Amino acid sequence: MSIISAISKLQEARGDPQKLTLATLDIILSTREGWLREALETVAIPHWFTAASIAELLEVDDATAARYLEGLTALPMVETFAGRDGWNVHEATRLALRSQLAREEPERFRRLSMRAAETFRGEEPYQKVEWIYHLLVAAPTEETSRRLNDLWYGWDAAGQYQSQQMLAVALRELLAAVPLEQVSRARALLCHGMSAIRRIPASQVEDIARESVSIFQALRDPDSESDARCLLGDALSIQGRREEALHEYQEFKQIMLELTKRDPGNAGWLRELLVSHGKVGEILDAEGRRDEALREYQEFKRIALELTKRDPSNTRWLRDLAMSHSRVGGLQQDEGRREDALREYQEYKRIALELTKRDPSNAGWLHDLAASHNNVGGLLQDEGRREEALREYQESKRIVLELTKRDPGNASWLRDLGVSHAKVGGILEAEGRREEALREYQEYKRIALELTKRDPSNTGWMRDLSVSHVHVGGILQAEGRREEALREYQEDKRIALELTKRDPGNAGWLRDLSVSHNRTAAVISESPERLEDALSEHERSVEIAERLVRLDPGRQQWAEDLRAYRAWVDIVRERLKVKMEETPGTG
Repeated sequence: MSIISAISKLQEARGDPQKLTLATLDIILSTREGWLREALETVAIPHWFTAASIAELLEVDDATAARYLEGLTALPMVETFAGRDGWNVHEATRLALRSQLAREEPERFRRLSMRAAETFRGEEPYQKVEWIYHLLVAAPTEETSRRLNDLWYGWDAAGQYQSQQMLAVALRELLAAVPLEQVSRARALLCHGMSAIRRIPASQVEDIARESVSIFQALRDPDSESDARCLLGDALSIQGRREEALHEYQEFKQIMLELTKRDPGNAGWLRELLVSHGKVGEILDAEGRRDEALREYQEFKRIALELTKRDPSNTRWLRDLAMSHSRVGGLQQDEGRREDALREYQEYKRIALELTKRDPSNAGWLHDLAASHNNVGGLLQDEGRREEALREYQESKRIVLELTKRDPGNASWLRDLGVSHAKVGGILEAEGRREEALREYQEYKRIALELTKRDPSNTGWMRDLSVSHVHVGGILQAEGRREEALREYQEDKRIALELTKRDPGNAGWLRDLSVSHNRTAAVISESPERLEDALSEHERSVEIAERLVRLDPGRQQWAEDLRAYRAWVDIVRERLKVKMEETPGTG
């Protein structure tokens, strides 16, 4: 290639990184043997290649493969890949070549992808990821879609989240780099979204889920559509859009009810129905619709019991049963039925312990065990058994700390670690160990700040941040650092206001806001000159509490809140009256 032609190619590609990469490649290859381009395009299909795999990928004998390897490794865009004892084409060049082949020679691209799938098939997770990555291009069928689904769920059940993340990274690249047939694209989107739900902003997961729902509807695949609707519900719920989330979960549940009626013996569908009851129950529980939520959780538990009776060795169903005990126990705890709740939580913990003994490396089961320690600890704390509660909380914290070290990118585990710090801090504060408690609360706050920066749309993490400000403020207030405490409480109130604006019907957030007004007022009222501001804050607490009591007259906590807030209003009004009587020129 002449210098003039080379310059012309580079100018034409200006502003387009992929075109520039291909133009540069053309210039380099123009001085090499003709067979080298075909060889480079072939080894650019997989993520890496080895001396042994070249013969299979290029379909040549060993002597020719050795010559090809020598030519390939002399190219500047071919790098050593120590992790697989081989080489790889530099990512930018590899992706540019794959995109060009998919666009200009789709049949050859599929043929080469099938060859790569067969070459790299094996039992190691990285081999399975490489295999399915190419198979989604080479054989875009329902069978391939199911294979991807089975791979993802198999690793999920085994707690192999690092393997899941390896798969998610490969799927993200595949989705972005080349056009896929609809059946492959929908399942790849779904598995990527399920892996990324706690790692990328929920709004992005929502987009992924909506596209997946749309494709599965067009393909008339209700089973897969139900999975996509569940993911969409999760993404909406994280953003605090509960009404929309409930709609998606109910659609999920309706699909599974219809499928299980068609085939009552299908354990996979029965298990998905169980999940749908749990998801619907979560939203109803959050909305204060306890009776309805309990019915959903009890159905969840009934199905889990049925499945475990069918096959007591099935660890996935056993884990579902454990989760059902946790859900039912949570509602009973809210209703003040502590003994019933403790029995449910202890059964949750018993099953979690049994599972972790079977496989101590299973991260999912370890996470459940940590959660069960927190649940039991909460009830023990309510009963004043602080030492026992602290042991439960510290064990939970130890487990979650270990999990976050394994995978620092897992936001769900990081969030749980923050909660563990808060739980331990609560016991230390109750025991008067304020300095130690403050350190735990500040670590909770640090983690909550980190998470909300990752995804500002995640309302759960926002609420955690709000609570962390309250905890820190409480210690500062107890130490007489009133202005610092007030700043923490005002930040709590700001977040609570923002959350209630996003979802004005969320009873839990409304209650948080009423408490934050009351808490702010308590600090302000310590200054006699700010009694009118304090009264305004207390009156706002009363307004919100009255609204909550109207929503659920049977909830004892809300009725108690209202009585307390009204008492505070009376106290501050009396103080104002006294102040006015004592101040010359007033009244």
